[in-house]
Amino acid sequence: MAITKKKPDADDLYEFGLDIPKRRVYLQGDIDTESAMQVIKGLSILVRLSESEPIQLVIDSEGGETIQGFAIMNYIRTLPNEVIGIVIGRCCSAAVIILQGCTKRNAMPDSVVMIHRGVRNDMFDKRLDERADKFIADRMGWTVQKLDKFQSYDRYLFAEEALEINLIDEILGK
Repeated sequence: MAITKKKPDADDLYEFGLDIPKRRVYLQGDIDTESAMQVIKGLSILVRLSESEPIQLVIDSEGGETIQGFAIMNYIRTLPNEVIGIVIGRCCSAAVIILQGCTKRNAMPDSVVMIHRGVRNDMFDKRLDERADKFIADRMGWTVQKLDKFQSYDRYLFAEEALEINLIDEILGK
């Protein structure tokens, strides 16, 4: 007896953080290998459906593994599509790296962005954090030294403050 596979519809994929009709991928919670691959797969599906239509990456994350943040950010930067990052709650730590990789960086009025100096347990962590700092500083139009002083402790910024320092491009839903 042959087994036929049902093609998933949009509602089936929604629970996996993918909204096909609205061309949205959701990143929520901890950034780890599993969540990074889920986001990358979701982005891949939307690119296959259209290489010209924008994709929204909706972010509500307290951060997580820096290397997985780089994995998502690097993948975003290879896509032919415009990827619009939208912070709806919090965007902390490694999630900021991902947001900076987006073509447009947006946030809702009451969302919070948190940047800080990474935890540097060994030489690799230090080098990884230095790469993150350079990438974020370049995107903000700052020097690495200015960013390093600014994030000497956890900096929680509301959308207006993040906009003032060029960590985001626009506040949505004002």
